[in-house]
Amino acid sequence: MLKHESVRLQTTLDVPYYHAVFTVPNQLSEIGIYNQKIFYEILFKSSSETLKLFGNNLKWWDVDEATCRDKTPKIDLAFFGILHSWGQTLVYHPHIHFVVAGGGIMGNTLLQPKYKSKFLFPVRAMSKVFRGIFIARVKKAYYDGSLKVHDELKDPNYFESYIDNLTSRKWVIYMKSQFKSCTNIVEYMARYTHKSAIANSRIVSIDNNTIRFKYKDYKDNSKTKTMKLSSDEFIKRFLYHIPPKRFFRIRYYGAIQRVKKMQNIKTIEIQPQHKKVKPTCKKCKCEDIQTVVVIDRYKKVVQGLMTPKILTQKEEKSFDDSG
Repeated sequence: MLKHESVRLQTTLDVPYYHAVFTVPNQLSEIGIYNQKIFYEILFKSSSETLKLFGNNLKWWDVDEATCRDKTPKIDLAFFGILHSWGQTLVYHPHIHFVVAGGGIMGNTLLQPKYKSKFLFPVRAMSKVFRGIFIARVKKAYYDGSLKVHDELKDPNYFESYIDNLTSRKWVIYMKSQFKSCTNIVEYMARYTHKSAIANSRIVSIDNNTIRFKYKDYKDNSKTKTMKLSSDEFIKRFLYHIPPKRFFRIRYYGAIQRVKKMQNIKTIEIQPQHKKVKPTCKKCKCEDIQTVVVIDRYKKVVQGLMTPKILTQKEEKSFDDSG
């Protein structure tokens, strides 16, 4: 049984985590649809930069600023983000879910959030900073000629008016403490990292060029309702959510990047079927552990407990632990 989340646990701090969502006004959807790669890059860079700016400010950490010799210290956050582009009805709604560790790393010290369970950083202030960074990057892409826009937006005066309208709006950022440990967060996010825009289980019927599917209406107490779309409209909406070629929807930032990366490794958990095998940990001699084998892309065993059960599995799977 493959356990990708087991690998992720090794690069996660065991502290409470905050769930943050960065999104943009619907008025930007058209630019996003026709400039997905550039648009998503801007969204990732703007939101992650916002988190880093707030994380690197002593104001938001439980520390006496007067005792800090360095008034502009380097404080690292540990966080990762997952891009989503859909809502329940498959409408185009690009946003990023971030999982942020509730602690800042300053040298060898782990800082605690000043407001702890209330919030990590103030969302209103974050919204303004995020809006400013995002708009500046969109403008740069526009004047560089990188953006594909319709005829009206090709007029710089109209474009500036369009941007001013977006700047006057409130941009919403969602953030709250939701995960009490790294185990909770990995289990939660693992359910969403490789999902497509809609699961087969939500499709009610397909007939007469019409598709009916279930969705949750969050504006109506999350009631489950049914939507009917023509096949052309359904396919069009679904295609909006196929990411650009070689685009990475999951990205890691800050302290997580410094942890030793385990590339091309699969973790295989072997469940006992008949005779119970109680392997002993080589370090602590404890018997209350699970049997795990880690192999690399060349099927060489790089870590594991060599019990008779595993040796049998190695022969069946043709694993090679030589070298």
